[in-house]
Amino acid sequence: MPIKAILFEVNFTVWSGNLDPQKWGKGHLARPKLEDNLQRDKSDKRVIRDVSDYSREIRLFEDIPKIIHDIKKRRIRLGFVSKDSPRAMCDRALYFFEYPDENHKDVPIIRSVDYDETGNGDYISILKNVKEWASAEGSEIVLFDCREESLAVERKLGVRVQIVSHRTGVTWDIYNDVLKKYGGDGGGVKGPDTPYCTTSQFAASLLSSFIPWLSADGQPKLGKLLGEGRYSKVYEGVDNSDAVIKVLKNWTTEQRRRLLEIYAVIKTGRPFDPGNGQQDQYLCMIALELRNLHIINELKDPKPEDFSGWFKVKKIQGTHVWKHRLYRKHPFSVEFQEFIKACMYLTMDAIEHVVKKYGVEHCDAHFKNVVFEFDGDKPVRASLLDWGIAVKMKWDGSRYIRGDDFQLIVPIYQDSRPGMKYTPDEFGAASSSMYPKVVALDTDWTLFWGWLKVNEWGKGPGAFSPTEDNIEKRNYWEIQDRTNHNIACGMYADVPKIIKDILKHGAKLAIVSRNSSKAMCDRALWHWTVQDHHGKDKRLIDLVKFDEVYDLDKTNHFRRIKGWTNYDYSDMILYDDEATNNIVEMMLGVTFQVSRDQKGLTWENYQEGLDIWRRTKAIYSPWHGLSLNSYPKRKLLGYSGMDMGTIRELELGKRRTDRSEAARWGFAVYVADDPRVAIYFNDWIKRYFPTTETVVCAIYARDGDIWDRMNKIWAPDMARRDLMQNRSSDFTLGWSEEDRNLQVAKWGVKKPYVLFSRHPNMGPGFPYPFPRRFNELVIYPQVQENLLLTVRMSDAQLRAATNIYYEGKIREWNITIPQETRNDFLQNGENIA
Repeated sequence: MPIKAILFEVNFTVWSGNLDPQKWGKGHLARPKLEDNLQRDKSDKRVIRDVSDYSREIRLFEDIPKIIHDIKKRRIRLGFVSKDSPRAMCDRALYFFEYPDENHKDVPIIRSVDYDETGNGDYISILKNVKEWASAEGSEIVLFDCREESLAVERKLGVRVQIVSHRTGVTWDIYNDVLKKYGGDGGGVKGPDTPYCTTSQFAASLLSSFIPWLSADGQPKLGKLLGEGRYSKVYEGVDNSDAVIKVLKNWTTEQRRRLLEIYAVIKTGRPFDPGNGQQDQYLCMIALELRNLHIINELKDPKPEDFSGWFKVKKIQGTHVWKHRLYRKHPFSVEFQEFIKACMYLTMDAIEHVVKKYGVEHCDAHFKNVVFEFDGDKPVRASLLDWGIAVKMKWDGSRYIRGDDFQLIVPIYQDSRPGMKYTPDEFGAASSSMYPKVVALDTDWTLFWGWLKVNEWGKGPGAFSPTEDNIEKRNYWEIQDRTNHNIACGMYADVPKIIKDILKHGAKLAIVSRNSSKAMCDRALWHWTVQDHHGKDKRLIDLVKFDEVYDLDKTNHFRRIKGWTNYDYSDMILYDDEATNNIVEMMLGVTFQVSRDQKGLTWENYQEGLDIWRRTKAIYSPWHGLSLNSYPKRKLLGYSGMDMGTIRELELGKRRTDRSEAARWGFAVYVADDPRVAIYFNDWIKRYFPTTETVVCAIYARDGDIWDRMNKIWAPDMARRDLMQNRSSDFTLGWSEEDRNLQVAKWGVKKPYVLFSRHPNMGPGFPYPFPRRFNELVIYPQVQENLLLTVRMSDAQLRAATNIYYEGKIREWNITIPQETRNDFLQNGENIA
């Protein structure tokens, strides 16, 4: 009997989540009509968020568009029902979600609907009407739902009810099985290939009893077909959503024997010459892919030596460039070109990261082999696919060195060879071209040596008024006071080259100074000439986009620049000789680079600042609200007792901005690995500040992969007092921050970093017996805003929380341990890896 109508409950069946009118549209700046609070995510068209509370979302289950396309293709009537959600909200969601029509053009699902019965909880009356409208018997109608109470309509009306998991909704396999069961016709998808297997039937059956994702014949259980190429097919893993299975076509016993011979050579890193034979070339690529996947820890099964025609690998999440809206909208626009440039930078970052961590260089990273994570229109992370063309490369701390196996895949036109060495600039030229949108320079002792003081210039005989009229040019580099030639200033030698570089990369040049005389600064910049990015001589003042000279805290300067441009603070950098101005980094997120010892802005100092800015951008993970489920790669870092003011800032994806107290390692969030320590400090705050409301929070990294690879240092405690914060004045406070960064850099760890240390015992009432020390993690503002997720803990959660033991995470988290730290541990009778 044919199926005449198919109906879906929407919540947890068509999409994950529930359009609950009691919860949606209740946040800040909520719109009056509930449905107007629904907004499709800019980077993922299968997600709808609550504009008043971005942590609330629904996500269209993956197979639904394909299923609806098939239903309409078969001319089956389609309907949607809902027990809990108003029709207006459901209709808006079905308008935002799309499916491919008969011309394979994405159109709103709402256009496909024959029976829109959402907002009516009476399934019996709905299905009676559908029977009449479709001229159908109950057995000719199918209802998909996740709740078993829907089975009542099957008992009373004979309607076929299919119960699905609320975690997966309706999948293609479930839908196809229903068609076969009730309609006698499946969806027409071919069955999976049968990979070659060398295991005996008895051994395979025995093996499958221990490994649930293997079938009784020793072959992997295959899920949905994801893609197909000339030589292989890729399927979802049945029991593991984090894995996919690649099955080679037409695999034979002879191929397996030859592959294992080739792999035995390749795994050592020695070159293997496949000659001109297509078979050996093909097997060589498979052997390389197996070896490389094994090295980078993405090969789940089997071991390369046991390969028999299939392998299970880590599923890489992400979106290809051509699926982003900018590609479809304006592929030749300036906006899209900037977008592609950013994607290229991130690809280079990903290649370099794998080289440094695993010693493998991906040599085929075109955009088909790279997927990206997007935050709206901003690409934030690249992930590499297809490791068949990748070779060994090691990082010796200063240069990249190609492995001997490079000759296996090197194109004849590429000027390279095994053993060649590359500096980071030579290897990662694209990555090193990534620039901020605003580069800001201080004036006195940064842009030029000397002081432009209105109370000193123009005080000699014959002085003009106003004071700036007494500034005259001495030579190309220097200006002087026409009334007193002993008073002068001079542009630093690298400044012309630096300004040309800033303009060449499309950044805006800003002058950000606390000099009390803007007129004098402007006149000095008028006298100095430099070349623009076209090589033409220009007065420096004419190249300045933002001329911010006034004696206020420099956070004011950058707030004005942000107001005019709407650029993120993370896209700005300040070069300055006064460490006190690093407040712009702590408070706002502007990258700060200090020029020391009145040496001014040098090319080396300029490049170092850009490197810090790039590393800071590389640790950014998009903010998706407070729901832990929004961060599938999250990692628990520890626990912290904090005041509510700080917690509220962190819960918005921002940074701590309270400068009222700088603890011993500076302005930061202090985290413990032991929840008992966090509880102690939570109570300690209340004891000394009785009116302060505090809560113990769990501190997560939004993305554990970023956390693992970012810079970390375990600093010695009492042995290095010069690393501690000096709070005697704003001057010493600022310089103690910079001095600590300088020492940490000497240990091989550069900004941005997090700092681990052992803290002395707090004495009576502390959860550890005296004099046992405890671990602390210090997370600075740049990392807070880019990577942290803060979640308040209940008393029950605190009781269940366990110690993370930072000393046991040294290898996993890649924490650098200086020798001074090892000595510090030994002196205290402690052990460290």
